[in-house]
Amino acid sequence: MAERKNLIQWVKEHKKQLIIAGIGIGTLILIIWGIKNRKTIESLLDSLKDAVKNPTAKNAEEISKAVMERALVPEPIPLPEPDPVIVPVTASNLEELPFAVRRHIRNLPDGWHASPEKIEEALRNNITLMDGQTWVDSYLKGSVVA
Repeated sequence: MAERKNLIQWVKEHKKQLIIAGIGIGTLILIIWGIKNRKTIESLLDSLKDAVKNPTAKNAEEISKAVMERALVPEPIPLPEPDPVIVPVTASNLEELPFAVRRHIRNLPDGWHASPEKIEEALRNNITLMDGQTWVDSYLKGSVVA
């Protein structure tokens, strides 16, 4: 019991020194971690700078409009998926079998923009497109050589 009182007394007497030591050790750990992960931190900062320079929407009105339109949509509208095509696999058609591509977001080349219909369709599916993106419907890709 006396040892515990002595420890508590010592902690109270050295409170400032313990706080400074704790902050110093924490800072030292952060500095070492920062040095070891410098490239990762720099790439993160570069991506954040790019995000600030190239915002996802042209201006705040578009962002608020997209948020409001998205808030008014109660549920996504289910889109029909393409029916699967069953084709027997042979050596001649192995590389050319058709397959279904699901609906997805596509990044467009610089200067291209999504059509209003695709933006509206994406919003109906609770997807907010960024500048330079479009919404792609599901489709069947590939062909069978007879």
